[in-house]
Amino acid sequence: MKKLFTLTIALMASTLLNAQTIPNAGFEVWHTANAAGFIHLQVPDNGWTTSDSLFIYYTQTYLDTSTVPDINNDTTHKYFQQVFPKGGGHTGTTAQLVTRYQDTDKLAFACLANCTIGFDIPAIIGGAAPLDAVTFSGGTDISAAAHRPASVGAWIKYFPVSGDTAHMKINVLNTSDVVIGTVDTAITGTISNYIYIAPQIAYTTTTGYKRLQVIFSSSPMADGRGQDSSILYVDDVDMNLATGIKETNANTSAVRFAPNPSTGIVYLYSNINDKLSWQVFNISGQVIVNKELASNNREDLSYLPAGTYFYNILNSKGELVQQDKFNIVK
Repeated sequence: MKKLFTLTIALMASTLLNAQTIPNAGFEVWHTANAAGFIHLQVPDNGWTTSDSLFIYYTQTYLDTSTVPDINNDTTHKYFQQVFPKGGGHTGTTAQLVTRYQDTDKLAFACLANCTIGFDIPAIIGGAAPLDAVTFSGGTDISAAAHRPASVGAWIKYFPVSGDTAHMKINVLNTSDVVIGTVDTAITGTISNYIYIAPQIAYTTTTGYKRLQVIFSSSPMADGRGQDSSILYVDDVDMNLATGIKETNANTSAVRFAPNPSTGIVYLYSNINDKLSWQVFNISGQVIVNKELASNNREDLSYLPAGTYFYNILNSKGELVQQDKFNIVK
């Protein structure tokens, strides 16, 4: 007779997270902006910024005249816009990020963020490559939120070239603009249909949260990294708030997870009549598992090294219904 596990676990926001929207998180509204005095760029509204206006100065080139009017009629130097709206998103319009060569020899990752993107000028003066000295400041004010963010989710597709890696980085800042929570998720392999990912934020302290930074890049954010024409699509970003520590009986959770800790063989028992999926992240935020769950699902994670891992449970609508962490021991 199969033994059923009845676990009572003290956990942080494991069964119910309060989903909050971020302004223009579906990237439906864009405006035209100028860079270098005359370049016309498409930028999403409500505090979202792109790397295009910054990188134009870095590459010292201009937009391709075949794509965007160039009033200076400079056909020698071209700048290819890297972040722009695209139809056919998860819902409506999506943001498309493309890693591109500029003037054939300047490879630049594409970046989209809900904060200000800049350069660390002292670092560049000291000899750092500009693309190794990209900075982020500001962000969405979350000080009025009832609880700190437990995770930030987004619907994504990815078409990398030659093993390229996209990134989704989340920072939570306190009132002194010091990072108190962060996660940097590496997105690897071709993802041809939209999937929802929501990496959990690791905190050094859980009080005093003030601003949220959400940053996407089509390739690693470093000089000379990435592959030309890798494309990341981003849509419908949301923020999941931790609702506090509480006692939760595993039999009433969406999924019962056991045993914990384990050597890597775990069982996930679904308690609801819905098609569920689960995601596993390592402590670096990398997605290790992303798959649909069966009603009684045995998962072999014994190939993973010993350590702490995080998981999400999503319903058939892609909504986050459960989060927790588990340990693998060897």
